Amino acid sequence: MDNDLKKNFKRTAREYCGTELVHGVPHIERMLKNFRKITAEGDNQKILDAVELAIILHDIGKKFETSEKRHGLISKEILNSEKYKNTFREIKYQTTNG
Repeated sequence: MDNDLKKNFKRTAREYCGTELVHGVPHIERMLKNFRKITAEGDNQKILDAVELAIILHDIGKKFETSEKRHGLISKEILNSEKYKNTFREIKYQTTNG
């Protein structure tokens, strides 16, 4: 996986999630650690890379959540915004092409 792309994802996660233990960067790091433990690298690296990037950004909408549990939908809206559209085109390309 492109290291610049991963750094961009981590920067975005820090921006939206902060350092809060439950849904912040420490939570993301725990998920990544568990992901790496349970996966055997190499079976399908494109899928593993896509899952790793999804783990990094899955809670970015939590910052904007009100009393309703909607942070998944809010996260999707953020990632579909104009600010990130080119980033995610690149991911789609990387996961579907060599």
